[in-house]
Order: sequence, then structure tokens, then C-alpha cells
Amino acid sequence: MSSHPDKELSDAQQRAAEMLAHGQADVDVARQLDRHPQTVRRWRREPAVADAIIAAGERLDISLRERMSVLGSKVIEGKLRAIDALVEKLDHEDPDVVVKSAETLLRA
Repeated sequence: MSSHPDKELSDAQQRAAEMLAHGQADVDVARQLDRHPQTVRRWRREPAVADAIIAAGERLDISLRERMSVLGSKVIEGKLRAIDALVEKLDHEDPDVVVKSAETLLRA
């Protein structure tokens, strides 16, 4: 929650805060919002805009953590399925397949 509730941000300021939180440069934000770069620099110094940048950064951080968690789970699930497939190959009738599977498992 903003510590400056009496200062409502314009749509452009809110969009600027989101873009700045994503790491975009002042000049790029200004260009996208059709504003002068000095305007964006001035907004950045306003307490309500600074709070909005921080809040947007926190939302971004939470979103990235959630995505990384899902990705990590998928990677682990994929590795486990690959290991299961290799373990099945240990019972293969072709000794070359068994040896290659065993070698791969040992490297994992």
C-alpha cells in the first residue's frame, strides 16, 4: 500500500512505474509514453511514483519466483522421467543399450 494515498497517479505515471520496475531506462519509458525524458526523471523523484515503482518491482519479483518454481518443478519432473526411461533400458536384451543406459545414469 502506498504511503502517499492522497497522490493519485495518472495512467502515464502508473505505466511509467511498471516499465521502470522492469528495468527500462528513463529515455525508453519517455519515448513509449510520448513524454520528455526529463518528465520521467521528475516523476521518478515523486514519492508516490517511487512507491509505485517499488510496488511494481515487488509484484514482478513474486511473479518471477512463481514462474521459477513452476519451471523448477517441470525440470525435475522431466529428469525423473528420463531416469525412469533409462532404468527400463537396463533390462534391454541388447548389451550395448544396457551399457549406454548404465553409463548415462552414472553421469546423471
